[in-house]
Amino acid sequence: MKETDNSRVFFTKTNSNFFNKKALDAERDNCTMSKDKHDYIEINDIEMSEISKKNTIFCIGAANVDYKLILEDKVIFETSNPAERITAFGGVARNIAENLARLDEEVVLMSKVGNDLEGTNIVKNASPIMHIYMVDRDQNFNTGTYFAVLDKTRNLLLGVADMKICDSMDEDWITSHQEYIKKADIVVCDTNVQKSAIEKLQEITDEKIVLIGVSVAKTKNIPDNLKNIYLAILNKDEATAYANCKEFDLKTVCDNLKAKGVTRCIITMGEDGCIFYDETLSPVILTAEMITEIIDVTGAGDSFSAGVIHGLSTGKSLETACKYGMKMAQLNIKSDESVVKNIPMDIFDNIDAYFDISYDF
Repeated sequence: MKETDNSRVFFTKTNSNFFNKKALDAERDNCTMSKDKHDYIEINDIEMSEISKKNTIFCIGAANVDYKLILEDKVIFETSNPAERITAFGGVARNIAENLARLDEEVVLMSKVGNDLEGTNIVKNASPIMHIYMVDRDQNFNTGTYFAVLDKTRNLLLGVADMKICDSMDEDWITSHQEYIKKADIVVCDTNVQKSAIEKLQEITDEKIVLIGVSVAKTKNIPDNLKNIYLAILNKDEATAYANCKEFDLKTVCDNLKAKGVTRCIITMGEDGCIFYDETLSPVILTAEMITEIIDVTGAGDSFSAGVIHGLSTGKSLETACKYGMKMAQLNIKSDESVVKNIPMDIFDNIDAYFDISYDF
């Protein structure tokens, strides 16, 4: 498929030396973890002024600690199962933010953590590679935690999450930060936040929101009308649920999504690739060669989303952005990291050679 120029270009990168040492040191040294309810991490006015002048991608939503429990043998229910535990930082918005930062994008993380050790560690981990001045402390909740039980082959058997802190990510929270959100070039928002928060973002931004699905249960947080949303990224089950369909039928689901105002959408289908469409393009199926060396699928969806956003931020078409996303997801599932720390410089070279396009659905 020939690359088209009908995809909106969010911004042109003008400063590749975003993470200069002086600014980062000032941000880390001047930040204070306030003990007051709903206070946020502060940096001085000089550094804030400097940051706000730069092209930025805001990642809004969950930042939590992930615990992976890898079973040593086949699962036996209603009894104890021996397992290996791996601890990592997670949360959809946080993972996407880290992926984007490692792709040399300019990133601001906007989230909430509890007044606990986990929250402090999340901030310390994030501060060297992204801006954390909009990560708030909330005295009423613990930092979000996610437990993933994986089988021997590291396929997900069960996920359990304590994400009550996301209940406070609402309209008032967005309003408290809207001065800076309005200055963002791209606003990435996961559906861990409340519906009122997304509706407020729709109100204060001009078609620069990338909405990221989290789970079928969290589709309840997606507004009924997605006006002013630039792109929605959902998996097959989330898209089916939001489209009010009992089962996945591509044409019906896409038609129903368009009726809800989703003019530009990517539907991920795991090993079967992804589907994408926009206001000028009928649904297209994108597939790639099967990956056989799967180590861990945790975080693959977040890596995909980051690849897509990186593609769009650098002026690529929706098709090419999807290919970027799939390459990032492939890299992720061949690693035991939720976010791959060392992304090859040539990951997107000869990108068209790895994928097949189909219009037959």
